[in-house]
Amino acid sequence: MMSETTQSDPGMQLLAFLKQKATSLGPMLIVMHDQPDPDSLASAWALSHLAGKLHGIRCKIVYGGTLSRTENREMVRVLKIPIKVIEDGDFADFKATALVDTQPPFKNNSYPARKKPDIIIDHHKRDKRTQADFLIIDKDFGATSTILTEALIASGLAIPSGLATALAYGISSETQNLAREARRRDIEAYLMMHSICQVKLLAHIENPPRPMAFFWVLHEALSKTFVCKRTIGVHLRK
Repeated sequence: MMSETTQSDPGMQLLAFLKQKATSLGPMLIVMHDQPDPDSLASAWALSHLAGKLHGIRCKIVYGGTLSRTENREMVRVLKIPIKVIEDGDFADFKATALVDTQPPFKNNSYPARKKPDIIIDHHKRDKRTQADFLIIDKDFGATSTILTEALIASGLAIPSGLATALAYGISSETQNLAREARRRDIEAYLMMHSICQVKLLAHIENPPRPMAFFWVLHEALSKTFVCKRTIGVHLRK
């Protein structure tokens, strides 16, 4: 089955595919990009929740690089998102694979170049070389988390507050608090998840504790700031 959707209900199409192929999709390896951001983290967790709760598909969420931002590390820690660093045998040990918020040709993930994934879910423009058994690639969404949020709502499953918190943050961070490329569906999905999320945890993730070194670097950056016409720049030593 080859399907790329830019239609009105990709969430329903995902649910139909999971139901149709459930027996051949487990266990499933869910691959994020190498420096997973909140949108990638929330989307992967939501797909794992859908596959597991609806069809008993065991999932492992993996990435190949590092969690580089304080907010992202705190998101994983406080919400207890079950992610792992990719291990050498993962692609051989798992029957099916899914990519979220990335595509193999993007080169920002550790997916094997010659391996065809079963599922790709992404909101970025499709690379002409991207192939999968099932594709949801819809750049009319501001965040991949919105696609998964719609699928979760359509499934009728109860959405845990922790997962709702992750999805709310995934949408807001990807769209810069709904100010960048946010569509009506992103706003509606965010408001729905915000209504059931853990608001205090969300605020904590957005404003995590920072080490003293952060403020020294910030001080250095501000002191070395220069202006060139309409551009503000700063050069920091490595």
